[in-house]
Amino acid sequence: SGVLPSISKLSPGQAAYHFLAGYQSGKFMPAYHDQFLSLDPLELAKRLSTQ
Repeated sequence: SGVLPSISKLSPGQAAYHFLAGYQSGKFMPAYHDQFLSLDPLELAKRLSTQ
């Protein structure tokens, strides 16, 4: 028998904040930054909150 994972209910603003403050593999990586990322992280956060 399995156990369901915890679920968090975030507002769009909270989701954008956590996206911009992103942590990946225990390392701080704002907006999960990729050196080839062509869009502004704030624009990505805005797009995230509209979906």
